[in-house]
Amino acid sequence: MGRGISTGDHLGSKDPERFRSWVIPVPRPIEVGVRGSMVEREEERASRAQGEGDSSQEQAAVLGAGVSGLTSIKSCLEEGLDVVCYESRPCLGGIWSSTADEWNLSGPTMYKSLISNTSKSMTCFSDFPCPASYPPYLPHYLYQEYLLKYAEHFQLLKHIKFSTRVLKVLRAEDHASTGRWRLTLKTCLPGEETDQLHAGRDSGQSEWEEEFDGVIAATGFYSKARTPDIAGLSSSFPGNVSHAYSYREPSPFHGKTVLVIGSANTAVDIAVEVSSVAKQVYLSIGDGMCLTTRIDSATGLPSDLQLRRALHAWLSLAVSTRILTWIIHKRTNHRSVRPRLKGVRFYLKALSVGLCLVCCGLWIDQA
Repeated sequence: MGRGISTGDHLGSKDPERFRSWVIPVPRPIEVGVRGSMVEREEERASRAQGEGDSSQEQAAVLGAGVSGLTSIKSCLEEGLDVVCYESRPCLGGIWSSTADEWNLSGPTMYKSLISNTSKSMTCFSDFPCPASYPPYLPHYLYQEYLLKYAEHFQLLKHIKFSTRVLKVLRAEDHASTGRWRLTLKTCLPGEETDQLHAGRDSGQSEWEEEFDGVIAATGFYSKARTPDIAGLSSSFPGNVSHAYSYREPSPFHGKTVLVIGSANTAVDIAVEVSSVAKQVYLSIGDGMCLTTRIDSATGLPSDLQLRRALHAWLSLAVSTRILTWIIHKRTNHRSVRPRLKGVRFYLKALSVGLCLVCCGLWIDQA
């Protein structure tokens, strides 16, 4: 069976021969403390390679060093593959990669105030818990630090080539017999870090090619802004129209009347922050929403630890959707948020949407 391009996070195969198909099943559970450390596994593979030779080791390329890219590198190493990761930015982390001098970069850089909407217990990798000193919800810079610690712990950094853009992924000339793939690469200049796989080639810059047995595309799907086509907006609206993709901090909206379209976490985050400097902020909600705080007021624990328990999975099978929706309504839209006083209608199909977190009960009204 011919090799192909994978877009998954894990190889999910214990048999190296299945690398030829690159079919991605449901990721297997990680047995913490059973298979030994990465160093021990690499020593075992090195001892086997002395007798077998390196020529039998298949080569894999990973495109992108974000969350999926890092786990893909680790999975390739666990399967005994020779892996190289190409990252267009000068640092790892994908959309979480941001430093003090990068706020003006184009691309999906985090806005300065961003805090993860999932707690550290639900966000961390099962074989690498977050440090106990971390807060329940991680600011973006701590999450990037966590990813760096993860890469250092499992010795992934030496497999990553930073500031390298992938221009093309094509079948090699002998693909029919070998299944190999040919990558066209170039060094990424400052300001060209984003949109790793789909960027056009620039003249005057050196390019080179590499061939691999398989390719994992871990470039994510947040590298381009998705803007709705609203009839007449660009031609008749005199104000500034921007996308959350380019939002960094609220100062450009000082003294202005702002409309934020959307009801997910990013929209609420931006609406709350912009309200501190804007004249007035409106939040356009299409279909109602479910509101909750990051910390459950009854237990003092992160809300996602309360909402993602086995009991809730059992309840979804044991009771009707209407009853379970009522339970979620009572559990999430509590007094600290008070959505009805702010004109927010509870979304009746709560089980089919995510919850919107409102940190510390803040909102956008300024009455």
